[in-house]
Amino acid sequence: YQRRVHGLKLDLKGNWTHREFHCLTGEAICENLETNAKAIGAKDNDLQKALAINPRIITSHITPQQADEWCNALRLDATFLRIHHLMDYSLLVIVYPSPCPAAGAIIDYLQHFGILKRAEFIWKALRYGQWPWRPYASGVSCVPPHLYSERFFHNICLLLRGEPTYEKRKSKLLPQPVKELSRPLLEPFVSDSAL
Repeated sequence: YQRRVHGLKLDLKGNWTHREFHCLTGEAICENLETNAKAIGAKDNDLQKALAINPRIITSHITPQQADEWCNALRLDATFLRIHHLMDYSLLVIVYPSPCPAAGAIIDYLQHFGILKRAEFIWKALRYGQWPWRPYASGVSCVPPHLYSERFFHNICLLLRGEPTYEKRKSKLLPQPVKELSRPLLEPFVSDSAL
């Protein structure tokens, strides 16, 4: 038996490159949450479009106290996942009208940042022009676990508090110098003289 849940199912990672359903508009998300007509899925950029139209779309379902509680739990979870070198996880949030209008859980959390993910990170960073030593944090999903966990925690908490945009500047996410991030990632691929 599988019960169909009406409402909005959010798959949130905290990044912004290719994090949308192209057929979904902000208006459709807002309308769905008001009418609870059908179950739809959305990603980070879809929710940001909806927040630009109706900034209360999240805060009308998640109170500031609940957002703080979720953010405290997300910080602990993201830290645990970072310590174990895991990345590419999502926060699945289901928003629907009821006495408990939102539920959430971290999903897809078993991706280790090994040699294949390092190569994917470098390829995507080059492909999308988001190489790590530029002033903006990489918007691609595949980034090192310490950057992934900080970006995930920070940007998801912005959404839970009803902020319509993500923080993309590394200086806001990571206290360390930006160029330092790349050296350990590139070491398996190039010699010191090339860096």
